Amino acid sequence: MPKIKFSQKSIAAIVPPNRGQTIYMDSNTPHLAIIARESGSKTFYYIRRINGKLYQIKIAACSEITLQQAQSVAHQKTLAATNGIPPEKPAESPTLAFAFAQWHRQANILGRSPKTIANTMARVNHYTPRRIMECPISHIRKADIQNLHDDIAEKVGATTARLLVKHIAAAVNVLVNQEFNIPHNPAKSIIMPPPVQRERFIREDEMKRFFQAIHQSESQMFKDFVLVALFTSKRRANVESMRWEEIDFLHETWTIPKEKHKNRTTDIAVLDPVVLSILRRRLDEQREQQIHSPFVFHSPGSASGHYREPKTAWRNMLKRAQINDLRIHDLRRTLASYMANRNVSLHMIAGVLGQKSTLATPIYARLSIAAKKKAVAGAVCDILSAGKDSETAQTTAQKNEPAIRRRFAELAYSLPLDQIHRLLATLEPENPLPAAAGR
Repeated sequence: MPKIKFSQKSIAAIVPPNRGQTIYMDSNTPHLAIIARESGSKTFYYIRRINGKLYQIKIAACSEITLQQAQSVAHQKTLAATNGIPPEKPAESPTLAFAFAQWHRQANILGRSPKTIANTMARVNHYTPRRIMECPISHIRKADIQNLHDDIAEKVGATTARLLVKHIAAAVNVLVNQEFNIPHNPAKSIIMPPPVQRERFIREDEMKRFFQAIHQSESQMFKDFVLVALFTSKRRANVESMRWEEIDFLHETWTIPKEKHKNRTTDIAVLDPVVLSILRRRLDEQREQQIHSPFVFHSPGSASGHYREPKTAWRNMLKRAQINDLRIHDLRRTLASYMANRNVSLHMIAGVLGQKSTLATPIYARLSIAAKKKAVAGAVCDILSAGKDSETAQTTAQKNEPAIRRRFAELAYSLPLDQIHRLLATLEPENPLPAAAGR
């Protein structure tokens, strides 16, 4: 808590904080304080500890009484405390529910994703007992949070339990930073098993069956969605809500605005010819059908107006492919894995995925589009090659990557996807298909 000499001039110079509150102590009058809040209010308080108990007693707003009157009240309370008379009832510790209300408010101010805020509050309200939510934080023991974690981990899962403890700790820290009467954070140092990092991606021995199963799907929307998600390595929600205004066909990029990105940063993704051909075909189809939609994956039956998570189609596709334990998010990890097999740097992989790099400076993090395109192109070619029948596919791909990608671009643009494998089996580097003219 900053300590200053109170005067009319110094009090007028106090600037309210952007969020929360700031407590200023008078260097002349013991225990006299001014609390400045983000609302713009400035209030005199008497603040001190007696026998370990914090007393935070409101005197009056700075606009209601003079400094001399506030100093007089502070002197009287100090004298009473010296004579063994407590100033007033000790300051009550705020409840956990109040802490989450403050966290919610601060999260909105800081621009956190509305979806993230909603999911956090839903998880907290669903799994945190009312007796804990309405209990003063000073009365919540570490053992209470430990027991809550262990119970949720057993009944629901370790990930949910870990997130719940993380949310509680964060909410309490908001009040600690605002200098509320919080003697300790009960969610700190809770014993939890280390998180298990998922490593699943489409293995090379699964790739052929994966492509075959996709081509057998009845929905063209589903086929296009999966291929775009696979070859851009972007998150499911971003692919589902892809908008035409975000696509730059000239520079072959897709700009995901920071409002839609998990890390709240603008992400410029490179688009391989395979993806560009799919997008051009979808754009032509929408124009022919006179569909005026801002979304690439337009879905009139959806409340959002765009395609939503295809759980049933995905489950059926995995069943046909005889592939187990594969999630849509694992498509994102697949492209990264194939780039890693080509010895692409981890920093470049993080840049392609749109992840934050804790080791890179902000300047170095601005990777060139050309470098990203090269890294993605090689991985896409390897993935396509892994789905072919020929045993020499890998050698062919390495010798003639541009030809294979041009063929897939032509194929994705002009032919049904169920013909991909039949044509792939006949591909030879000496006879490349021409690029789609004028596309």
